[in-house]
Amino acid sequence: PINSSTVIYHFLLGLPLSTYGENIVVLFQNLALVLAVWIYREPRVPVRSMVFWTSAFLLLCAVQLALPPALLPLLIYINIPFGIGSALPQIIDNAKQGHTGQLAMLTCLMKLAGCTIRLFTTVTQIGLDPGLLLSYATGAILNLTLLVQGWIYREETGRVLA
Repeated sequence: PINSSTVIYHFLLGLPLSTYGENIVVLFQNLALVLAVWIYREPRVPVRSMVFWTSAFLLLCAVQLALPPALLPLLIYINIPFGIGSALPQIIDNAKQGHTGQLAMLTCLMKLAGCTIRLFTTVTQIGLDPGLLLSYATGAILNLTLLVQGWIYREETGRVLA
């Protein structure tokens, strides 16, 4: 739902494709991954489950497309807890363990760069959209936190992975 709601938000507002095009690519990549899991998982995913979840996703998209303009910002604000929920457990685990384990710092750096660039492109191409800016700023802060932990815990991480 994160990528679909972002794509639908930008599309309904008529924003330039350059401000959300990568979300279309990631959306289709995620759909392809789900399809691959459904096809190759043992035991097989029941067709009934596939139909249910596909229908639920399509219904979600239809509801999002039908939202009145005043509610469109919810499409972005609702993504922020998902973003926090994907990084905060890792940040907490790192702090408890005193190392970052196999966390790829290069990935965190690229995600930080992507969020920072999106902050800039949002301001320059869209304007001061508070939901988008908060979303990208939250992602940047979370990835910066992971990078700082990587730096602080680098020696202990090296020992643990050795």
